[in-house]
Amino acid sequence: MRRTVAGEEPRWEFRTDRKATDLDHDTESVYITYDDGEFVVLGLRDGHVRLRRHLTVGGVPVVATALTVTEPGQLLIGTGDGRILDCSVLRERPMPGRRAAWLADPSGFGPRALPRTASG
Repeated sequence: MRRTVAGEEPRWEFRTDRKATDLDHDTESVYITYDDGEFVVLGLRDGHVRLRRHLTVGGVPVVATALTVTEPGQLLIGTGDGRILDCSVLRERPMPGRRAAWLADPSGFGPRALPRTASG
C-alpha cells in the first residue's frame, strides 16, 4: 500500500493471499518475494504488476528469504538453501506512446549464485 504524504487514503493497494518473505523498493519499483518462490515487481507510483515469475537457479526452484535493492534494478536475494543471488531486472525503453516493458535478464531471471568464501 502506498499513501500520499498528507492524506489518509492509499494511492494504491496490492492484495495477496500468500505470505511475503521480504520486500524492498527503488525509485521506480517495489520488489516482493513470496514463500512459494514467486517474485513480483510492482510500479512504485501506480502499483501495477510489471513482472511476475518464480525464482529458479539452473532450472531448480528456490525460495527467497531475504531481498535487498543495491541500486535501481539490481537485487541481492538470499535463499532458503543458503545462497545469495546477484540479480538484475531490466526495463526496456518504451516506444513512443507506449509504456515501458519489464523483462527478466536474458539468463532467466538473472540470478548468479555468489561464490562462498572460505568462512561461509
